[in-house]
Amino acid sequence: MVTATLLPSEERFHLIELYRVGSQELNAIVSYYRSPELDVVWRFLVDKDRLMLKRQGFPDTVTEFASKDEISIGGADLVLERKGDVISGFCISAGRVKNLLFAKRNTSE
Repeated sequence: MVTATLLPSEERFHLIELYRVGSQELNAIVSYYRSPELDVVWRFLVDKDRLMLKRQGFPDTVTEFASKDEISIGGADLVLERKGDVISGFCISAGRVKNLLFAKRNTSE
């Protein structure tokens, strides 16, 4: 853990080590995910041993893992949802939006 001396008005942050995800874990996430609330479909895929997020109208996004079930996508945080050991979807939080559900699907529809 790294701690810096800060002025009283400054926030304190701690560096964390990113979770190293294996290829089997990455492949378990690969699929289409739909948000009924937003009526959009997002797709996760693996490219060069990295989990990528594809969204219509946005550039492809490289993800980073904070833990096995916590993924960061540039300003937004995803938490994977599971039914037993199987990933069933995720909840996303970004800014004032909290716990927006995306359900895993087998197709892009």
